[in-house]
Amino acid sequence: MKLKSIFIAFAFLPNFIHAQCLIEQLVQNTDSYLNAPHPIRFGNTFVAECSGEVNEISFWSGTGENFSGGNLLLTSENCGVLWTVSGIDVSSNTIYIVDLSSGSGSSRSVNSGEVYGWQLEKPAGDNYLRMHYTNTNPYPIGHSIVQSFCANLGLDLWFRISIGQPLPPLPIELSTFKVFANASQRQTMLTFSTASETNASHFVIEHGSDGKEFQEIGSLPAHGTTAEPHRYEFLHENPATSDNYYRLRMVDYDGSFEYSSIEVVHMEADDGILIFPNPVQGDIAVQFKQPVGNNLKVGLFDMTGKVYYQTVLDVETSRFTLPADGLAPGIYYLNLIDEQGSVFSRKVIKNE
Repeated sequence: MKLKSIFIAFAFLPNFIHAQCLIEQLVQNTDSYLNAPHPIRFGNTFVAECSGEVNEISFWSGTGENFSGGNLLLTSENCGVLWTVSGIDVSSNTIYIVDLSSGSGSSRSVNSGEVYGWQLEKPAGDNYLRMHYTNTNPYPIGHSIVQSFCANLGLDLWFRISIGQPLPPLPIELSTFKVFANASQRQTMLTFSTASETNASHFVIEHGSDGKEFQEIGSLPAHGTTAEPHRYEFLHENPATSDNYYRLRMVDYDGSFEYSSIEVVHMEADDGILIFPNPVQGDIAVQFKQPVGNNLKVGLFDMTGKVYYQTVLDVETSRFTLPADGLAPGIYYLNLIDEQGSVFSRKVIKNE
């Protein structure tokens, strides 16, 4: 399965990806941003694996990124602009497919084996770019990595480019992926959701202790082909009392697959925090082994990340309550951060 992508980098990024007439970097993504002067261009370089016209370029905007009137550029290896598509409007955390036939310039044709680049040019405005980018050099074995002649930040980004054909649909559009630890019950809960699925067979859940080596710990069936959003949950019993790394291997019916981002959560020893009753009906009662102290940050949100309650409390006792009468039935997550920066997370269920 192929995850949505994000293309981005200041000036140019250093690596090239080989494919036939579909060039794509679809590995782990991270949402981050950088500060840079305007006008800002960010993108990536690539090697044309076949000769022909570039049909479409796809990229993934970062969370919090919004602007209008940008330009998408097809460039030569030395950053000279060959083709421009104007009027690119970008909203937060969205995949875009840009049809280059709507642009203009000297040429959008590329020659097999030669180096080109693409960039998004952001108009003047606020002074940052927010982007998704991958871990350094996360390319599968067999992909060529070549140093760019353009300036670079040493980042690898997610993008898709089609030459001589339209971009095929992404089998899975993964919209969220979160992991929560429950020390008192020695569990981690993985939650993720898809915006759409195409020929999707199943999800393999993989776990590791160092972010490099992973082992399969379970699987969940996908929904085949659907344009409807779907949510998934997976419970990992007895994870390590340390950092726990998770990723999804998203498998198609034909056996092809793509990996999600890597999510990490730290499992503390039993922290002695109790939520009751759970499932909740009225208020949410939170019980600690000992008084909590001042400046306890409290947040309650649902599986999509929507915040329902957020405050800072001074708790002089070992127990406090939160209102839950206005919550719709469903699954929520309560995050607590104490003065020392320790993070505690609990799953909260609200019944009918």
